[in-house]
Amino acid sequence: MRIFHELVFDGYISGTGNFYSDQKFVELAGSVDITHISGYTAQVSGMVPTLNVVPLFSADGYITFSANNLINNLSLSASGETLFQVNEPYFAGSTTNGRMRFMRLLIYLGGSTPAAYLRLWMTGRDQSRRAKVITRPLTDLEQIHSVTG
Repeated sequence: MRIFHELVFDGYISGTGNFYSDQKFVELAGSVDITHISGYTAQVSGMVPTLNVVPLFSADGYITFSANNLINNLSLSASGETLFQVNEPYFAGSTTNGRMRFMRLLIYLGGSTPAAYLRLWMTGRDQSRRAKVITRPLTDLEQIHSVTG
């Protein structure tokens, strides 16, 4: 059963600094058993630009630890879009300590003077009996669009 599908990062990244998925999804992302990441990059520049995405887990929302990279040095195309999908082999947090309550994505580029436009979606699934569909209220813009079509 799908619980949620949300755009968790949408922006232009420049340089090799750290960027993070949207803070408002940390508890939602930590509430499911399985997480799937998909997205694309466009408008890529730099010398040998690469993409890295690392899940950060936390039990209290403050102290985090990182798991293995979900995306590790994915080469980005400067001539078009680079599409990617990551299924969750080790994404459910620590297999020895159980699932953490909060989860966020650390995003950074590699290479020399890298830059790219990045959109990242997260889909959460939960197959336990406690699972229920989690929805968020529509924004004003989404409500207007649903009425006007």
